[in-house]
Amino acid sequence: MPITREVRCERCGTLNRLRAYSFRQVPNCGKCHQPLPESATIKGLRDIYLWRKPLAIVALLAIPGLLAAWLLSGPHYSAASVTTPLATRTNVCTAQTQPHEGIFRWYGPYWGQDIADLTITTSSGSNYFIKLVDGYGRTARSYFLHGGSMGQFPVPLGTYTLKYATGTSWCSEEEYFGADTVFNEADKLLDFDQTVRQDTDGTTTSTSSITVELIGQSNGNLPTHRISKADFK
Repeated sequence: MPITREVRCERCGTLNRLRAYSFRQVPNCGKCHQPLPESATIKGLRDIYLWRKPLAIVALLAIPGLLAAWLLSGPHYSAASVTTPLATRTNVCTAQTQPHEGIFRWYGPYWGQDIADLTITTSSGSNYFIKLVDGYGRTARSYFLHGGSMGQFPVPLGTYTLKYATGTSWCSEEEYFGADTVFNEADKLLDFDQTVRQDTDGTTTSTSSITVELIGQSNGNLPTHRISKADFK
């Protein structure tokens, strides 16, 4: 049996029995033929139905523009590409030219001439990116050494913290050796100074010369501890 509902005409008061509303046409009173009251939902659906063809045309015309705007908004990554950037960077770092051993960079105009002496011996296996950082957190000098190498470097006078990053394939001064980089900091400060002595033979000047061994060993001359990448910067 068809489902019906009773709707009273607002004009003549006649109670009309109607089948379920259809958004395709407006129901009229059986006595005075005036439109019967409807809900806002039915009216909205009817408007969409009546305007369905113009709306479909507008949507079809808008799709190319929306697609072009999305493509121009920047790079878009699939779920697979988001999960694999580290592997991609590792391959790039392996293929690129690695730095030469020795002084990597001089930083800033804050320090004097390099007249003291620093000798560094490294453990075999990983490569080393080494920094001297002053008391203000500024990097004064940096060095690059292959695992198992020894380097002797002139350094400016001052007191420095020695920090070093280790890994296999150098990526950049921002990424270091990639995701597998290990960061360490020496527990002791390196103090490079110059002493002037007056004696019967005249004036004698002596400058600090420090040797450190970045080799895991008991009773080493420079204990270190692990730090984060943020603390290394």
